[in-house]
Amino acid sequence: MASAVEVEIFGPARAEAYTSNVTCCRQAATGTQIIRTDGGNVYLFVNADTAGTKVYLSNENDGSDLIEATDLFDEGRFLFMSVQNLGGDFGNITQAGFYTISKDASAGNAAYITTLASTDQMTLPTDCDLAFFPGRESTPAGDEYSPDFTDNELQQLITQYKRGPGTEEFVPTRLTVRGPSNLRSRPQSEVYKVTKG
Repeated sequence: MASAVEVEIFGPARAEAYTSNVTCCRQAATGTQIIRTDGGNVYLFVNADTAGTKVYLSNENDGSDLIEATDLFDEGRFLFMSVQNLGGDFGNITQAGFYTISKDASAGNAAYITTLASTDQMTLPTDCDLAFFPGRESTPAGDEYSPDFTDNELQQLITQYKRGPGTEEFVPTRLTVRGPSNLRSRPQSEVYKVTKG
């Protein structure tokens, strides 16, 4: 069954989407509210309540005036959505973030931003951390160290860094080297001296 809801979703201007997800996330909810041609908040519209149904942007709550994915709302542009309770088929947006506009050629090039994850919840926006830190730390998976791992303190480092496909996922790290015990308690100025020969 078709349904619609007014939504608070942001761009750089009232009828424009961002060209960069980083800019989108920097502006966040301080951007400009996307509004309909009559001045109200834009609608999210779905024509069914099943998982996988596309969530369109619309000027009318019956879906009769879907926003086209052209010009300032072109495919590949970004919109920011804040945390909000939409209810109905759309559910709760529990995480602020960005959506990427896609084009549905079968619906007159209509702009859609995501799909329904289930009968009463749309897919959440992408976390803005991914825009700022695309290679952010992840929870370790598999072995806690690699064969060429360097660990002078006999402790395993378990932070795993994602650097992209085909690159190593563990960063070999040389920890502090403990010197001889008779030098450990002495100030560095006495232990390490530089002289000219």
